[in-house]
Amino acid sequence: MLNLLRYYCIIAVITAFLASSAIAQCTGFNKDAKKTIDVSTVEVQDGNVWTAEDGTQYYTCPVMRGEGKVEEATSFSVVENKKYYHCCPSCQAPFRSEPVKWLENLTVPGNVFIVDLDGVKHFRDPVSGTEGVVDKDTRYFDHEHHRYFFISKKTMKKFKKSPQSYTQDEELQDESVKE
Repeated sequence: MLNLLRYYCIIAVITAFLASSAIAQCTGFNKDAKKTIDVSTVEVQDGNVWTAEDGTQYYTCPVMRGEGKVEEATSFSVVENKKYYHCCPSCQAPFRSEPVKWLENLTVPGNVFIVDLDGVKHFRDPVSGTEGVVDKDTRYFDHEHHRYFFISKKTMKKFKKSPQSYTQDEELQDESVKE
């Protein structure tokens, strides 16, 4: 898995380099005059971050779709006052050149409450409250850029009928679980 991720990062770097070279030749771009944003002077929100119950923050890379833990050294881009973290620095150039393209289908987990040491995600079904582990067979439904995982077809079907009933604050969600 790690070798595959490295392979994709290398491909992304090569693609970004070729694209930036072509742009530089066509537009006369001066690499010494790059614009930088000082994020300390602007109120910036996290755009692709999800938080586990223990407060640990994770991100889903908008380019490679890989996931990781947000750390001080994690590369990121700021677009419209939102900070988007990347799995590697090579994802920054393609993302910055076409952020809409990369964000239109981006989803972050909506009901994962812990990621264990092996990277396995544990979720709480938003309808039944039952806990489960995300694997290749786990049912999911994407709603408003969040991916919700389910224990059964029945709970997923109920969620699809009225997602807003299960995605509001905790008090309302707890009331809707009672059956």
